[in-house]
Amino acid sequence: MEQERVTEIWVNGLNRNGSGYLLADRLVLTCWHVVEGVARGDRVQVRPLGTHAPAAEWPAASLCWPSAEVNRKVIDNEPWRDAALLVIDDSDWRPAGSYAPVRFGRVPAQDRVACSGFGFPDA
Repeated sequence: MEQERVTEIWVNGLNRNGSGYLLADRLVLTCWHVVEGVARGDRVQVRPLGTHAPAAEWPAASLCWPSAEVNRKVIDNEPWRDAALLVIDDSDWRPAGSYAPVRFGRVPAQDRVACSGFGFPDA
């Protein structure tokens, strides 16, 4: 995990925030429960970890996936589906750097892997 990819998401209309992760220069992975109630194309605010601007000055992003309404019961029963993608569409956005593609993997349930996490878990 690269700490400079960690973002905070602010959903102004719902007075909610949460964590995200830059997968590419303008693409942010977050949890669906963070943006629950936001329609596709609606705007939220995103800021990189360590940026201290007021929320009104954070770059804007739009929900781009999932493209259809999500049934809350599905997320409750299948928590691995708790995911959403945002695209930062603010013309003033400048990423801190150029990011290599994120590598995903799968850890078998019986294995233990040391890890550390960053984000806004109390948000």
